[in-house]
Amino acid sequence: MTQADDSLKVADYCLKETNESIYITQNDEGDMVIKSIDTYEKREQLLRLRARVLQAERERIDGAKTMSATEARKNLRERLGEL
Repeated sequence: MTQADDSLKVADYCLKETNESIYITQNDEGDMVIKSIDTYEKREQLLRLRARVLQAERERIDGAKTMSATEARKNLRERLGEL
């Protein structure tokens, strides 16, 4: 078994078994990150959600109409009842 084979096994374990990213450095500085597609897609989904929450908060600060949690639950129940 070569060092390259060992490196591939470690990479495969990190990416698929632990969902950890692999950080590659060059001259002691970050150069590249490798992650599984599943980990990447989950991160992208989280970033989209954060952007939506930030947008909603900006709208609230700018005076957009808001509702209480009770009102939101009532609206959701009504919408689910329509399905």
